Amino acid sequence: ALMAAIRRAIPALARIGRPLPGAAMLAGFAALTGKLKLESVQQAFQTRYKGKVAQANADVAADAYSFVLEAKNRL
Repeated sequence: ALMAAIRRAIPALARIGRPLPGAAMLAGFAALTGKLKLESVQQAFQTRYKGKVAQANADVAADAYSFVLEAKNRL
């Protein structure tokens, strides 16, 4: 499920301008394990980056989190 989330999120990473799957992977892990909240993942990217890059990572994280959570709930 995590790899599927990453593959699904890659097109959304065009917002960032580079194929970096970090936000998708971290959010996928959060959804799969419940060890982190989506808001915590998004806040980490908002703290590390600014402006459009921060928002793009937060958006990618939300997409991946939702995808993995939905896949997990279908199991």
